[in-house]
Amino acid sequence: MKKGILIHASSMTCPDMLYASGFKCIDPFTYLETGGFKAVIVSQMEYGRAAREAAAGVSVVEAGSLTESRDPRRIVRAALSRHRADLWEVPCGFPYYMAEYLVSKGFQLKCRRNPFLPAREIKTPVQLADITESLRLAEKGMRKAVDEIAAAKVDA
Repeated sequence: MKKGILIHASSMTCPDMLYASGFKCIDPFTYLETGGFKAVIVSQMEYGRAAREAAAGVSVVEAGSLTESRDPRRIVRAALSRHRADLWEVPCGFPYYMAEYLVSKGFQLKCRRNPFLPAREIKTPVQLADITESLRLAEKGMRKAVDEIAAAKVDA
């Protein structure tokens, strides 16, 4: 059975989307992976930025190249029709309206429990260094705030 991964979300609110795509976007977009092929499907407006920012190995597809429809459900349907899988695994937060539509069109979807992308839980040395630096800066900022409050004079 050939399985695929399907995510439709904003990478600003879905860590799995950001991890898989490497692309930061407030608007929902689609990520699919099947048989070694990985792609994001984005609007024409986001295409150029996505092409520059997407993770290595992730193809960027402009939604208008798949269908003339602007309906996200039809765009995803067109993409899944081109990149076949017997079963598409989706995160638990996958949009219900889209799942219902895709199932009605004959696609099989299965909700994969968290962690959806287990590799996301393992941090690289660069990520660990970034986390450490972020914590150091947060501590420095908090120390400064405490010092400022302690030194403040309150006029009654």
